[in-house]
Amino acid sequence: MGRLVAILISALAFSQCLFAQDMTEQQIKDEVYKVVTGIQSIQCDFTQTKTVKMLAAKSVSTGRMAYQHDKKLRWEYITPFEHRFILNETNVLILDKDKKEVVDVEKSRIFKEVSKMIKGDVVGQSFKDGKTFDVACSVVENEYVAVLTTKKSQLKKMFSGLTLHIDKNRSVLTQIELVGAKGDKTVLSFQNIEVNKPINDALFTIN
Repeated sequence: MGRLVAILISALAFSQCLFAQDMTEQQIKDEVYKVVTGIQSIQCDFTQTKTVKMLAAKSVSTGRMAYQHDKKLRWEYITPFEHRFILNETNVLILDKDKKEVVDVEKSRIFKEVSKMIKGDVVGQSFKDGKTFDVACSVVENEYVAVLTTKKSQLKKMFSGLTLHIDKNRSVLTQIELVGAKGDKTVLSFQNIEVNKPINDALFTIN
């Protein structure tokens, strides 16, 4: 479930990649909403660091993701284990070692929601109406920081809030901090980010 939550949150955040320049908090929110439609695709490497509240140790995973706005997402863990999640418009593939599962999106409530998040405007809309999240934006050194506090009960079962870090100069999302419902923390850091460059459709093929 923890991996699925991380995938869901990344789908939500990447489908609403933020853009901002020197502006007030309200101007940042307005710009986010306007620029969302300009994000067509993203590819990047990621590092996931998870801290469990009751344990001192941290678990670190690395991988690569690819996203297209038309309900396509590939999320692949490479170390310390291999795990692949592919979502296209109709199906989801979950590949974990020798275990393979293909799920019809329309028959799974949670994957249907992920699909809606990828294509929809969940975070962007919250910057306008505040129905899904309470949003606070600020500038910290060379970053814009958006703190989103969960308002909907269904989402609260998975996480209480998330923080998005946006590089001011490159106008890209570089890190997501997710606080789980029980206080566990997951940090997703993104490297080698490529925005709006062609992506091979084979990455989203489900056999």
